[in-house]
This record gives sequence, structure tokens and C-alpha cells, in this order.
Amino acid sequence: MGFLETIPLWWRRDRWPLLLFLVATLLMTYPLALRLDGTWLASFDTDSYVKLWDIWWMRRVLTSGQTAYYTRELFYPGGLDLSFHSISWTVTGYALLLETFLPTLAAYNVTILTAVFTTGYAAYLLLLDLQATRLGAWLAGAIYTFAPYHLTHTGGHPDLTHLAPIPIAVLFFLRTYQRPFSPKIWRYGLVTAVSIAISAYTSLYIFDFLVLTLLVLFLFVALPDGRWRNGRFWQVTLWLGFVTAILLLPRLWPILQNSQALSTAIEQKYSATTGQTDLRALFVPSRFNPLFADWVAPVVRQFEMNRKWPAYVGLVPVLLAFVSLITALRRQQQRALRFTWALMGTMFLLLALGPVLRMNGVVYEQIRLPAAFLVNFPPVRAVGRPDFFMLGLLLALAVLAGLGASDMQRHLQKIRPALVRPLGIGLCLLLLFEFWNGPFPMEPHQISPFHQMLAAQTDTFALIDLPMGRQASKLYVWRQTEHHKPIVEGLSARTPPEAYSTIEANPLLSRWRHTTPLDCETLGAAGYETAVAQLIQNNFRYIILHKTGSGVPELTTEAAYFTAVPIYDDAQITVFDITTLAAANPCPAN
Repeated sequence: MGFLETIPLWWRRDRWPLLLFLVATLLMTYPLALRLDGTWLASFDTDSYVKLWDIWWMRRVLTSGQTAYYTRELFYPGGLDLSFHSISWTVTGYALLLETFLPTLAAYNVTILTAVFTTGYAAYLLLLDLQATRLGAWLAGAIYTFAPYHLTHTGGHPDLTHLAPIPIAVLFFLRTYQRPFSPKIWRYGLVTAVSIAISAYTSLYIFDFLVLTLLVLFLFVALPDGRWRNGRFWQVTLWLGFVTAILLLPRLWPILQNSQALSTAIEQKYSATTGQTDLRALFVPSRFNPLFADWVAPVVRQFEMNRKWPAYVGLVPVLLAFVSLITALRRQQQRALRFTWALMGTMFLLLALGPVLRMNGVVYEQIRLPAAFLVNFPPVRAVGRPDFFMLGLLLALAVLAGLGASDMQRHLQKIRPALVRPLGIGLCLLLLFEFWNGPFPMEPHQISPFHQMLAAQTDTFALIDLPMGRQASKLYVWRQTEHHKPIVEGLSARTPPEAYSTIEANPLLSRWRHTTPLDCETLGAAGYETAVAQLIQNNFRYIILHKTGSGVPELTTEAAYFTAVPIYDDAQITVFDITTLAAANPCPAN
């Protein structure tokens, strides 16, 4: 049967689950779908601003022929190596396609809706292939995509939440090894390799979770009946590995070619003892759910990472997962498969808990967890925050829960068929109720008229945004997408230390970076004038002081450096022309 011939069959089978996923996606992300006019940004976290810069940067790369792995638009004039930046080539490319008929913010918001919808449906397809009922498959998809941890990250790290490649890769990986050998095996293997590659081009974290998942499943397909002794097994394995490596090479080579830079980048973001999941957070509903907010608030205040990123796994999924395992024990039904997924879920849970136990906000250094012995294993070390492994746990939980729901449905179908539909409706509604993460936070897009004035100036010059710092720079790179001028600072997912060499070489920039108070005895009038002259020589034209808001900390010591009259001032920013600074020297001449 050809591909086109299968479409009507697929549509008849999945039209209702697809519709239900669409409706549930719109409800669980409300009011995101109602604010696609280009004036609202869906955002749980200021990292969203960086993703908007990624779209802008990819557009420049495609239209100007610039290299994708280096930019002079950030850390001007020295520039920034983007080899270790977390740009998602697939998501930004998709956003650019959407920009052909949608405003940029609307296109970005649609990528979030797409992530939620496709993640759920991909898990649904996997469960159908694992012989789940359509009810069980739909519940698994809903668990995987509507879990508060996943929903929250769609508004902070959207590239990290396009998880559809993981279940699709797993589906065809299992087909590759478990179906009778035939020409179809090579097609299944090719789809597996493409899915693995898509995961890497989407997010290296997603690729990492997928690699760990497939490592466990490889044992599941290799060990039964001594399959690993079969020469055809290794023929398929080597072919799959070769094709996958070829597809991954363009994505991974820029990272792997410099081992020292890679090691520095990994260590730079490694925060295992502060970024792990709090054990109690697994059982505390999201504080963003208005129905639970008052009740859970005192508990959530004790958390570290999970104050912002709720790790609640839900009563419905846990109970259904237990049903699945009990069924496997009593009836030997898919016993090896189910306990493999249970093993995988346990692995991801232990990794998410980090090297030492954290509970109720207290770190118990004396209680070392298995992750402490895996900190040097590259797939573990590369994930700087252990709590990210929650995204790996969710698929294992979803698979077990989906199979457990299927067991319940089949059992009721035999003894009380009339209860099947009420059971399905009840489980779905109860799951959505306990997973609801509250209204999706939407931020109005407010552009300073000064940024619009900058965009209208066609000559090339650079800007200095104050206060400096990584968090504040997230806003500044977003503003760069509006004014299109190089800026003195910026950031990437892993900003190399050498990016700050130009800043440290200038006495004023260095002081502003470190919020050093003005000290005329140290700096002197001549030092101030020399630093300003250097800025002018490097083609900096304006200094923009940002007022508190949108993740920008309050200005502290910076204002004392400016006695000139600003050329622009509004509720968001105050602007100085650099050429006026030398004449308004805050340090008196000797």
C-alpha cells in the first residue's frame, strides 16, 4: 500500500484523537491562541527573548551569507563564537516559514502551540505501536505534553520542549529491531536515523535524552533470545549507526572539533548541586494552577529550581503506571517491555534528583544518589541542570500510564462495557484538571520609540546597554531584533570567557560590567576621556540606560558616570550620546 493510499486510513483512525489533542492544547495554553496578532509574547522566562534573537539571527545568516557560528552583532567589535549556542535550527527555521504570513511574535507563539500538540500526538503514535488502546495512547500523549514541567518550559525554553522526535525515533527504532527482517527494516532504520538527527538539530538536550532512552532500549532489543549474537542484528546496527553519524556530523562537528572549548562550555553551566529536582516537588501540584496556588504556596517557597519549574508528575499517571506494572507481574503481559520502561523512568528520575538529595529546599550532602557516580559520563555531564532530566522521565511515565489505562479499558470491556466511556472521559478530565498550569503568561510587546529611530538610521554604529550582565542581556538581544545595531555585550547558551576581552580592555566598560562605583582617584579625568575616546574609535554611538523591568536589574553605580544631558528619555530608557561624555567629565581635571 502506497503512502497516499494510507492517508484516508490514518485520518479515519486518528481524526478524533487529533481533534481532542488540538482542543486540549488550546485549553491548556489559554489564552495563547487568542493573542496571535503580533503584539503579545508567550513567556514564562526571559530566555524567550534569546529565542527571538535566534530567529532574527538565522534570517540574517540566510539573507546575508554570514557564517552561522560567529557573529559581530554581539560583543562588538570582537564578536562572539556561537558554536556552543543553543539555537534550534528546526524551530527557528519553522518560525521563519511562519513569518511569511504571520508577525514575528505570532510566529514564535505558534511554535509553542506546535510543540505542545506534536509532542502529545507523537507519544500517542508510539503507544499505538506498543499495542495500547486509543484511550491509553491518548492519555499517554496528554501526560507527556501537558505535564506542568513541559508546559512551563514551552514558555522559557521552547526548543527544549519540541519532544516529538523522541517518541517517533523510539517507535521506528523498535520496529527496526523487532519486526521480521525485510526491505522495510531499512526504511524503519532510516526514519529512526532522521528522527535522531532532527532531535539534535532541535536541541542537543533533546538529543541527549533520546540517546539515553535508546541506550536502555538497545539492551531490551539485544538481549532476548540472544539476538545480539545474530550477525544480521549487528549489520542493521552498524548501518543505523553509520547513517545517523552522517546526518549528525554538520550539527556536532563544530562542537567536537575543539575538545578544550567543549570541556569549558560543559563546566561553565554545570550546577548539579543547585539545579536538581526537589524530591517533594514531584508530588506538589503546580503553583501556577490557580486552584492549588494558595494551598501549595508555603511548600513551593522552599524549593529552588522547582519554584519556577514545577515537577509535579500527577496522581493519575502514577496510579496508571502502577496498574501497568501490576498487570505485567500477574499476567506476564509485555513484562520485559514494561519493566524496561520502568527501569528507564527510574534512571531519569535519579538523574533528575542530582548527585545529592534535595527535599523541601534542604540539600542533604550526606545522602549521595547514583547521579554522583555518573557525573563524568558525557550524556550526564553535558546536561548542566539535573532537573532537565524530568523531560526524559515524562516519556517513561507516559508509556507505563498509557499501557495501564489500556489494561483497565480491556478489563472493563469484558465485565462492564458500559463503564468504558465514562472511565475514559473521567480519566482525561481528571488528568487535565490536575495538570492545568494556569493561564499561559503573555507579555505585551512595548517598543521604545528610540529603538524605532535607531532602526531608521542606515549607517553602522554600535550601542552600549546598561546595566550589564547575562540576565539583562537577554532583553538587549531582543531589542537588537528591533534596532538592528551591534551591541557591546550579549550572550549565548555557553558564552566563552574570551568574549569579554574587549569589555575588560576598556576602563569604563570593565567598571560597568563589575558595577564598580565611580572613583575619580583611580580613574582620573584623563582615564575617563581616554576610555570615551576608545569607545568612539570603536564606533560606539549611544549608551542606553535601561530602567528596571523585563528582567533588567536596577541601576546601581552606573548613573554616577554620566553628568551629560541625555538626548532621550522615556519610561523604559535614558540615552546618552557618547560624543558628549568627554565634555561632561565626572572627574575634575587636576
